[in-house]
Amino acid sequence: MTGKAGLLKRLADAGVGYRAWMTELMAGKEVVGTHDGNQYRRWKETFNGQTVERREVKWAAPYMMYNPHDIPSEWRMWLIKKRDNPPTPEELEKSASQAAVLKGRVEAIEVQEALRRVRQAAQGAQAARPGSSGPDLSKLLQQVQQQPPQPGSEATGRGESFTPGQWKPDK
Repeated sequence: MTGKAGLLKRLADAGVGYRAWMTELMAGKEVVGTHDGNQYRRWKETFNGQTVERREVKWAAPYMMYNPHDIPSEWRMWLIKKRDNPPTPEELEKSASQAAVLKGRVEAIEVQEALRRVRQAAQGAQAARPGSSGPDLSKLLQQVQQQPPQPGSEATGRGESFTPGQWKPDK
């Protein structure tokens, strides 16, 4: 097969429809970058006399087998036009290293939290055992009983006869 039929056969074998291929060719889509096999493209369209830049991702994954969160945030910001220029490889590398550092910190915090929960569960299990008295509140009660309220330290009265209390720090 040669000529048009051969080209159509190759496009069909590659999973690209002739119409889609021609649309991309005629639209003048420019590949501005790639990341993990995804191609990031832009092209210009004229609508009602105004030229508008359009942006898209051509996913490396098969149809409907992609996750939009797999795109780095720099590319997402470019796609939604929060930044004018596509990200550079240096920016993507720096972002990836920062994400790795953050991931390590998160893992360390999760380990600490797991240990805290184990300790808390152990203390709770110990207090729930038969014969266990739980926390000792006797010292707290002694402190409360040793400090009777001082006269004049409490607020009294209502309305016109209201007298605010006085606070005196312990010496």
